[in-house]
Amino acid sequence: MLSFNLHYQRDDFTLDVKLLTLPLLTGVFGPSGIGKSSLLRLLAGLETPLSGNIQYQQQVWFDDKTHLASFNRPLAFVTQGSHLFPHLSVAQNIKLSKRLDDQALAELIESFGIKALLNKNAQQLSGGQAQRVALVRALATQPKVLLLDEAFSALDRQAAIHLLKILKKWLNEHAICTLMISHNPEDLVFFSDKVLLIEDSQQLELGNSLELINQYNGKSKQAMVLSVERSDRKADRGWRWFKFGEQYLLAESPEALDEGVHLVSISPSNIVLSKHFVEHCSAQNQWQAEVLSINAVAGTCYVDVRLEGVVIKVPISPQAQQALALKSGDTVFLMHKAVKLHNQF
Repeated sequence: MLSFNLHYQRDDFTLDVKLLTLPLLTGVFGPSGIGKSSLLRLLAGLETPLSGNIQYQQQVWFDDKTHLASFNRPLAFVTQGSHLFPHLSVAQNIKLSKRLDDQALAELIESFGIKALLNKNAQQLSGGQAQRVALVRALATQPKVLLLDEAFSALDRQAAIHLLKILKKWLNEHAICTLMISHNPEDLVFFSDKVLLIEDSQQLELGNSLELINQYNGKSKQAMVLSVERSDRKADRGWRWFKFGEQYLLAESPEALDEGVHLVSISPSNIVLSKHFVEHCSAQNQWQAEVLSINAVAGTCYVDVRLEGVVIKVPISPQAQQALALKSGDTVFLMHKAVKLHNQF
């Protein structure tokens, strides 16, 4: 596996990483400008640490005596842009640096659904097609390590989800150690059980993806990711009831759905609080939760509630708090419109 510790400085930016050994698939998450891309560039050899050690299995890529050039490191790097050579066909782009044998390459091309694109000029491709080709080109080099920097952010959600599922299957089957940066927390939770959370350039934590992402997003008042299970409860076509702990959740959901645990993200700002279950209401989702605390910040009240083990910081107006008179230990119902919930994995 890939392990590293490093110290890097550029102008007034510093990145300090204590020794980490990564699992096969790792997500990278944190605020913009915190150093996520810089970390990947350091591992790729595109930037140089002031000190430290980077090692893949028994091969040293960087230490006080060694600085392996980027092209000598067994890795591939895919960013948001496909960076295909525009004057070449898809087949020519892929074959420029391929190391896979013809049979394995044919399987790769088939898996990513680009066989019909091989004779097209790179300039003729849509954004989604070009990104598929970029991933195939990277994997055709037979890398031991794959670095992904927002590689799906330019795609629409349906295309990104489909491509991510294909990629994860390939990476697991071929044991390719991968780090993936994404601004989408659901993508990271689906991609890997482990995420490297970078809250500041000297505070990095490797841990459970769902827990760390919700811990960070809870503090920063961003969307929370819920791990839910399929339910036998019937819903209209295009919708699905899920079981979340002991409660039910209705969300838009694709007709075909993989088995196992699924993900739904909720925005705290879309939640309405009530002290009672509301009959004859359009909000199909009404979940019972416990009030943990109420805090006023800059004219907004934030009610911390515990919903099936997940702590959510719900913003309400001071007038709403005056009307509800919530206090720690109260039972409340969280009301959420189903049309604002989407199951993607």
